[in-house]
Amino acid sequence: MVQEERNLIERGKSKDKLLVLEGEDKRITSRLESSVCSIIRELINGGSRSQIYNSTCLVSVMNILHRNVKEGFHSTLRDIYYNNPSLYTKQSISDKYIAQVTHLVQTPRELLNVVSTARGRIRGPLIIQGYEIGFCERRREVRLDCMSIFESMGHSISPYLFKGMNGLKFSYYSKIKFVLVVEKDTIFQRLLEFGFHKEFDNSCILITARGFSDLPTRTLLYRLSQDLPEDTKFWILCDYDCFGLSIAATYIMGGKSGTWYDSSFSIPKLLPIKVPPVSKLIENELIATYNVFDITQDEISRIINTRNRLMSSNEISQESKSEWNTFCMQMQQDQKRFEIDCIVDIEKWLIKVIRSKLSE
Repeated sequence: MVQEERNLIERGKSKDKLLVLEGEDKRITSRLESSVCSIIRELINGGSRSQIYNSTCLVSVMNILHRNVKEGFHSTLRDIYYNNPSLYTKQSISDKYIAQVTHLVQTPRELLNVVSTARGRIRGPLIIQGYEIGFCERRREVRLDCMSIFESMGHSISPYLFKGMNGLKFSYYSKIKFVLVVEKDTIFQRLLEFGFHKEFDNSCILITARGFSDLPTRTLLYRLSQDLPEDTKFWILCDYDCFGLSIAATYIMGGKSGTWYDSSFSIPKLLPIKVPPVSKLIENELIATYNVFDITQDEISRIINTRNRLMSSNEISQESKSEWNTFCMQMQQDQKRFEIDCIVDIEKWLIKVIRSKLSE
């Protein structure tokens, strides 16, 4: 009974988080206009040369984003920089002011129609249904089959999918036992070529962001974590180093960028696919010694810092913390690193590991 009440509370929280995606366009434009007025009032009251420059950049960016939202246009980060390169001088400056605007108006940049190239990919027995995003009165229904024969190497997780995430309907044509997040696109493709889904009777979903996760991929993964039954397993396969660990931590807790919505789509139930100690891998000829490298003191510090973040999180269960603690401590003790695709016959090894986990 207590567990059921806890699940209901968690479901309620997830709905609140997904409200970030509602982002009514009129409300967003109103917040942009209000922020511009505040900036102008500050300038009227006097400001230094640097304050005037900062305000000019902010207003310039807000003008572009206001047009985007009001007229249904979309821009990339590069488009915004080239809108006024003499003002921004380099793209990192325009990017900085875009980030400031998202804080000011409390709206993710994707809802301000700032898009990037699709990075994430998904493959599994999942159908996503929704409607086209736009201002036309009669929007067509869109249906994405994530096992389509036309997207045999994975369906792109479009930034446009993120904007309509809250209104999407998910349906599955087989029971999902687990979701596997794969750090590297090379491993993702190798698993698909090997027929990974058939090994588990199409009872799994594979996702990759091809390196560090982007917000659309994390939001889709978050939706899956809320939509699927509680007993569905969520695992991540990442490189055996501080950078792979950092990528996993971003999925679990959000990034360290300080973006106000960054932790809204975290997946605390995500667990590691643990590998044996390096000495055992070499002994069992699962990895060649020339693919294993010593880690530096800086890398050890990064592992410790990420471990401390995981252990101090209030969102992660004690059971999950225990697994991540064991994983981090093993990396520290090994003082070795390797890329996960260096494991010999990784497809067969991974299938064996997951079958063992499912039978526990």
